[in-house]
Amino acid sequence: MNVPNKLTFIRILAIPFLIIAMLVNYVSNDLVYIATGKYIALFIFILASLTDLFDGIIARREKKTTNFGKLMDPVADKLLVTSALIVFVGMGLFPSWMLVIIISREFIITGLRNLAATKGVIISAGLLGKHKTASQITAIIITLIALCIKDTMIVFNSWENVLWHAKPLDIWMHYLLTWIMGVVVIFSVISGVGYVIEHKDLIREAAHQ
Repeated sequence: MNVPNKLTFIRILAIPFLIIAMLVNYVSNDLVYIATGKYIALFIFILASLTDLFDGIIARREKKTTNFGKLMDPVADKLLVTSALIVFVGMGLFPSWMLVIIISREFIITGLRNLAATKGVIISAGLLGKHKTASQITAIIITLIALCIKDTMIVFNSWENVLWHAKPLDIWMHYLLTWIMGVVVIFSVISGVGYVIEHKDLIREAAHQ
């Protein structure tokens, strides 16, 4: 297994540790541990996201692009991102319908990739797909930073005492993060439609078989 594929594999292995760190508040009553868990989750997610950047750079520079990498790299991205988003929805940070759209898009594109594979065609991540992934990663990092700030302020007994235009900051944070996730949903839909249009001939051929 070459270095890019190892980095992809590491990204997958990081997922359970990310989930555990994010869910510390459900298994601990200690506010310090809860806040620390969010910082650890932020660190793990950023580190895992960097492996996505570096495996692509190394693969292109050393010309080590493989079919395994073309297939598993987007799968690793989907697992990492959807795991974080599912936990966020469980925390009540985003409306669940947004997650349904994002996951539905991923299933559709995965099905398209499987269909192409039966024809001996490998569909790698395109430009729109990369922008979609970048928007998701950015949204998750912003959300984790917001959670770190909130939990830290709770530890120092200052969160509930801070008001902005007579509304608690957690309400404004919910609005902000929902809007950010709205942008992610738009990117997901646009990139999904782009994939379908690009490979419409493949879909049409399969539909008539």
